[in-house]
Amino acid sequence: MEALIPIACWTAFFSAMHVYAVRKVDSDFHRAFKLSRGVAAILLTGVGVWALAVSFNQTGADGGPGGWHAGFLFHHATNDVLRFGMYFVLGHFTSDFLWMLWGRHSYGYEMRADLVIHHGIGLLTYGIALYLNVAYAICLITMVSELMPVTTGLSAWEQHEHNPRLVGFARKARLLVLVWWRGPLWGFLGAALIRAIWMGDVPNGLLPIFILALVCMIALLGLDEFWIRKCMPRGEPKS
Repeated sequence: MEALIPIACWTAFFSAMHVYAVRKVDSDFHRAFKLSRGVAAILLTGVGVWALAVSFNQTGADGGPGGWHAGFLFHHATNDVLRFGMYFVLGHFTSDFLWMLWGRHSYGYEMRADLVIHHGIGLLTYGIALYLNVAYAICLITMVSELMPVTTGLSAWEQHEHNPRLVGFARKARLLVLVWWRGPLWGFLGAALIRAIWMGDVPNGLLPIFILALVCMIALLGLDEFWIRKCMPRGEPKS
């Protein structure tokens, strides 16, 4: 229950960003939402990098393997500083959900199924991790992938400014993120998980979660390949 207050505070923080974007920057709800999500994505990427640095040499709360030795998937103490990062991300997911519902009611916004599924899985996964005190590190490190919505924010800014030069830049940036940022991220995390299993560094009771995490990394690589194919010839993937 102690998590509800900080999560609510971060939900209010991200919601304020959405409100500012649609009232002060661009009255078009769709563009404003992309812009505010792009700014949020920069913050989330920073949280991911911070989590990687903090957790790299951590020890598991149960005295077992932790950090990169455990593939960044291990037991955490209830006072682990990474817990604050979990509150931050859960506030982001919750805010986006509430803002989409508000947009649907007030602006006729059509809620994107892929974004609803993505955020729904995020809320469930991060909520379970927070409840069980496991996998804070790997959950937060995946936020490094949030550079992708930043490129969508660039596209929205191009529409707002009517600057066609930004179109090509945003598309190129999206491809660079997919190929040289997200792909290596999933490969790095997948390799860390495999190494932990191979070396016997899996923390007690977490092998099923390790296997599930590996499946997720493979799925994410496949999903990014889909986005690359969609991005290259024509059209732009939504993020």
